[in-house]
Amino acid sequence: MHELRTEVSPRPPRTTVAALDVAVDVHANAVTAPLPLTADEAPARESERGLARRCARAIAEAVFSSESGAPPAERIDWLASELAHFVLRAGWRSGGFYKLGLLLVSFLAPLLILRPAPLWRLTLAERVRALTKMERSFPAVFLPVKAILCVIYYEHADAARETGYSSACHPKVGP
Repeated sequence: MHELRTEVSPRPPRTTVAALDVAVDVHANAVTAPLPLTADEAPARESERGLARRCARAIAEAVFSSESGAPPAERIDWLASELAHFVLRAGWRSGGFYKLGLLLVSFLAPLLILRPAPLWRLTLAERVRALTKMERSFPAVFLPVKAILCVIYYEHADAARETGYSSACHPKVGP
C-alpha cells in the first residue's frame, strides 16, 4: 500500500517577463512545414472515413443541387476530401462533434419524412425534402453541418464562376 504524503512541496518559481520573451522567441523562430492543401485522402480509420464521407456526400448532393440535378461527382469528391482534411485538422473534439452532426442529420432527417432509411439511400428529391424539413425542425443540428459544407464548397473555383463572382483577389493577396 502507498502511504499518504503529508509534506507540502514548495511552489515553483514564478515565471518572469524575460523568460516569457525567450519562450515566445523560440516558438516564433521555429519553422514548421505547412500542411499540404491537396485533395488527396486524409488519413483516418477506414470505417470512420467511409461513414462520415457517405453522410457528407449525401447531404452535399442535396444541399447544392439545382433544378438540373446534383453537382458533378468530381466536385462532390473534392468536397468530401477537403472536408476530411478539415475535420482532421479541427482536432478530436471539434471533428468528433461535426461527425456526430453528420450522423444525426443522416439518420434523423429521413425519419421526418417518414422514411426509415439512411439519407444516402433516398432519392435526390427525397433528400432535399428531408433536409428542408430538418432545417425547419432542428436548425441547431442542421445549420452547423450545412455551414461547414458551404464554406468548403464555395472555395472551389467552379463554384465562384457559377455564382457569378468574377473579381480577382485582393491586390495584396492575389497573384
